[in-house]
Amino acid sequence: MSNFAQMLDSLWVVQDLDQQILALKERADKAAKEARHANDRHAKAVAASGAALQNLAAAKAKQSEIEAEIKRLEKRVRQLEGDAAASSVDAVAKHRAQIDELETLGLEQIELVQALEVALVQSKQNAEAEQLKAAHQAEIAAKEADFVAKAMEPLARTMQEVGATIAPEVLTTYQSANGRWPGKALCRVVDSYCEGCRAEINQQHVVRVKARAEIIRCPHCLRIHDAPVSK
Repeated sequence: MSNFAQMLDSLWVVQDLDQQILALKERADKAAKEARHANDRHAKAVAASGAALQNLAAAKAKQSEIEAEIKRLEKRVRQLEGDAAASSVDAVAKHRAQIDELETLGLEQIELVQALEVALVQSKQNAEAEQLKAAHQAEIAAKEADFVAKAMEPLARTMQEVGATIAPEVLTTYQSANGRWPGKALCRVVDSYCEGCRAEINQQHVVRVKARAEIIRCPHCLRIHDAPVSK
């Protein structure tokens, strides 16, 4: 086996390591993403709880306004009832009608306040539950990050050792292709087709790939083509 063929074999080892590293990073990223989503849900729950509190405060303020207006009108009625004038009688009737309307409105407002109080309790409970979930997801994300960091250490060492056996220009070409196709930079040519993009490859290209004497890249997807005996 030529030295270049050995380097190509080493590239397959590097790609396998890259795939393992990529899988570990995706695992950590997934946990971190779930933790972010949990934080977002908690933030929304807190905002909803704050809005529920504001709605309740506004409803109570309106209830107080209604009660104050009823008291004012009742006081005015008592003042007018001592006056026998026809205008006073009409005014009393008008005020009593207003009081009746306000009392009906007041009852509706009381029901609204009670409903908003229930909603506030529920929103607070929801916020507390989301806070616990967010804390749990943050703990999971931290553990996953620690696990991934430790798991990647031996992979990085092996990557460095294997990389040292590959010519810098070959490794640079691989890294360029890997940047485009993470973990899938290297592939075979099978039955005159690129295993990566499934594009048809001409026979001259196939012969050069099988020779394993140089870096040959797919003219379509730019992956590195190889024809390893063991693959």
